[in-house]
Amino acid sequence: MTMLQNKWQGRVVEVIKAYPARKNMVPEPFKAANPWFAAFERAALTANSYAPEGAEAYGPEIMKIISTHMENMLFKGVEAEQMAKELQAELDKFIASKR
Repeated sequence: MTMLQNKWQGRVVEVIKAYPARKNMVPEPFKAANPWFAAFERAALTANSYAPEGAEAYGPEIMKIISTHMENMLFKGVEAEQMAKELQAELDKFIASKR
């Protein structure tokens, strides 16, 4: 929740040069200093989630699946590409079971 606060959303932009999780959180001084970022902001403001409708109801379960696979990559030697494939497959299976 801390990362969603206004202060930290602005810092995300400044530090990693990525659009933050919340809309309209790009600091004006950053915009002025980085006019190239306007294209990213326009794209972000028109983006849509590709998560299936209703997936938000399963947030804790989805986060558990994601964190388990990330831990496998970070601490158990699973290669990133393999982790991504396994993660996607497990998420697909989980969502399919909820339809």
